[in-house]
Amino acid sequence: MEYFKEKKIILAIPQSFSLHEAFIKQLESLGLQIIDISYIVDNFKYKNLQQRLYNSFRKLFLKDYEYKNTLKAKLAEDKIQKALSGIDKVDYALFIRPDFYTFDIIEKVKKIADKTVGYQWDGLNRFPNAYSRINLFERFFVFDPEDLRASGTLPITNFYFDYSLDENGAAASDVFFLATYIESRMEEIYKFFNTVNLLSLNVNALIYTTKEEIADYVHKVCPSLKVITNTIPYDSNLKLAKRSNIIIDFAHNIHNGLSLRVFEAIGYDKKLITTNKFVRDYDFYNPANILVLEDEYTPESIKEFIEIPYEPLDSQVKEKYGFTNWIKYLFNIEGHIPIELPVAMHKTL
Repeated sequence: MEYFKEKKIILAIPQSFSLHEAFIKQLESLGLQIIDISYIVDNFKYKNLQQRLYNSFRKLFLKDYEYKNTLKAKLAEDKIQKALSGIDKVDYALFIRPDFYTFDIIEKVKKIADKTVGYQWDGLNRFPNAYSRINLFERFFVFDPEDLRASGTLPITNFYFDYSLDENGAAASDVFFLATYIESRMEEIYKFFNTVNLLSLNVNALIYTTKEEIADYVHKVCPSLKVITNTIPYDSNLKLAKRSNIIIDFAHNIHNGLSLRVFEAIGYDKKLITTNKFVRDYDFYNPANILVLEDEYTPESIKEFIEIPYEPLDSQVKEKYGFTNWIKYLFNIEGHIPIELPVAMHKTL
């Protein structure tokens, strides 16, 4: 994209599931030069037993679940400071999950960047350290309508990556699902895939966990599910989604925002089956394309949905949720399509 050609952006994002690599590929496809200050947040180790016990104390008695993230951020600070040294000026800075970055880092980036924005794509209440960072940014975005109650927040959804994707080598499937093992939603997942198993579909359903011992149990309860103990690169995940007919999404019960899965379905013209009932409130919702799982469903009701032909979205609606428009909206660049959250889901502040 000519507008971004040779402009510079600082990218600050946790390195989880190699999602930062997809961001880099997308930003480079737009012509941006990237200063990457992402860092690994999953390989943290406590310095000693005292530090571990202190974190447990804060969680148990003070309900502070952020102390560990604070330790991670401080550990990465020296590396980030080095990455920023010698940089006088950039055009943009984008922080995804700003709660992972210290105040000092954010303030330093603000002095370098012409425009600095933050995006909290997990609920604010899940990671309350984000609240104290809202006012540090020129624009601070949230994807959960409930979080718009917080002063200084702006609405945005997630997006789909719209760079060219070569899906060669990815396995084709009727149904694709990839998620992290979370105990609270597993019964719902078992029920769904045991139901789908009765339809003789080609199912590629993957559950990621580091606990190898649960694999046998999962397979016994739900033979359609395959447990994986190594993460799949996000780019490979996108290829699998693109090679499927239907994408499955089980919502997190800690926020009401729409996951990336929903927008991958939009970007790749796929049907979506989701447990997130709030998807009905968005402008792209079409019952021919999206099935919201209620408490009661049957193999017949799922089969009926599958057999309804997919109805292509209006081109402007599809463009609206692509990454290119998403980042133009973030930085308030002329020509963007505004991205709103459903008014019915939040109160006007």
